[in-house]
Amino acid sequence: MAYYRVLLRGLWDPPLEGYAGFFTTRTAITASIEEAKATALLALEREWSEAPFFADGGEGLSLEIVDIWRIGWLRARRSASGGHCFFTEDEEGGAARLEAESAKAPSGSNIWQLATPYNQSDGRFYVFEPDD
Repeated sequence: MAYYRVLLRGLWDPPLEGYAGFFTTRTAITASIEEAKATALLALEREWSEAPFFADGGEGLSLEIVDIWRIGWLRARRSASGGHCFFTEDEEGGAARLEAESAKAPSGSNIWQLATPYNQSDGRFYVFEPDD
């Protein structure tokens, strides 16, 4: 078995309550990258089915795997899973940067391509960390 970090992006069409989408990262312990992707998507689906905040949030939502990388067991044990970084249409880059930093994404990973240098703006993004 191997340990993977799976970074996902969700986009709503139309935006939900002012938010265009979110980034989230999950840790998966599986035998392959393909299994890790499926595990991360299933974990997200299960979390959303149990959280009142997301009760109606599945409508118009598309999910994509932004990146996946292998990690060691120690990092997997220390990795938090379950948070979301929501963004408005004009703040996706800022949210991507926050998620990339919190997930400790390698410098060459796809999330850094989305994390365009951002300046302070009127855009807003919201980091949600669930209670354990």
